[in-house]
Amino acid sequence: MLRAAYLVFLTLSLAGCATRAQLALPSGTGLPLPDYADRFAAASASCQTVRTYEALIRLRGRGGGVDLGGRIRAGLAAPGAMRLEMLNPMGFGAPSFYFVARPDDAVLWLTREAQVLQRVPPAEIFASLTGVRLAPDDLRAVLTGCLVSDATPLGGRDHGEWQAIELEGGAAAYLRPSENGPRLEAGIRDGLTFEFSDFRRGLPRRVRVVSDARHEDSGEALTDLTATLTQVNVNVPFTDAVFRLDELPNNLMAITLKQLRGVAPLEVPPPSDTR
Repeated sequence: MLRAAYLVFLTLSLAGCATRAQLALPSGTGLPLPDYADRFAAASASCQTVRTYEALIRLRGRGGGVDLGGRIRAGLAAPGAMRLEMLNPMGFGAPSFYFVARPDDAVLWLTREAQVLQRVPPAEIFASLTGVRLAPDDLRAVLTGCLVSDATPLGGRDHGEWQAIELEGGAAAYLRPSENGPRLEAGIRDGLTFEFSDFRRGLPRRVRVVSDARHEDSGEALTDLTATLTQVNVNVPFTDAVFRLDELPNNLMAITLKQLRGVAPLEVPPPSDTR
């Protein structure tokens, strides 16, 4: 009964997320924005100083065309370090997976399946889990509202309510005024649109990502995923051991990235008939 109630709750949450309208970002040339660099610096001041980040992430929505959901404990640190633990959906027991990454290594341990994936770039593993291809430093930049790590503004256009800032590497940040100055509330990179909202102390507590890629039949985005962030701490010290899994069980079966796509640990199963 508890599992059925949990699945029904997730299904309703996913449905609500999928129907929410996407932000309408400006198009056209706009007007020149001479002070674009200063505006971007002010809008990204809070996130640019974040070197380590930890939070509880609640995921809801679609990733790569699959309904996803779950709670993930995340720890990230520059440069290129990450630890993700998917918490047991029943609220107790061992995490469903451990995913650790460093600049030279990445390991995903699926605890329920007794499987392990190694020697694969962390961005590819993250893409297989969520439908969003992000390396650890990119994920830290997205969750903190910076959009890209170590961003360099190249130009800007004024569209009235929005100011669009072109960034090195092909990304674009979209700023809007707030009572505390310009705020980065949306961005585009790598075929994905990000929306940032529910700001506290200059950092977003809700991040939504929508892909340009669409279903051929329905026209819906293949990825429309929202991360709600709680228990946020920034610039706290991490030891190197946080980003390693040194003592794995001996009975684990090694799998490939292709086999991981068949496991889909974050996928929400359809609710069972409880009649």
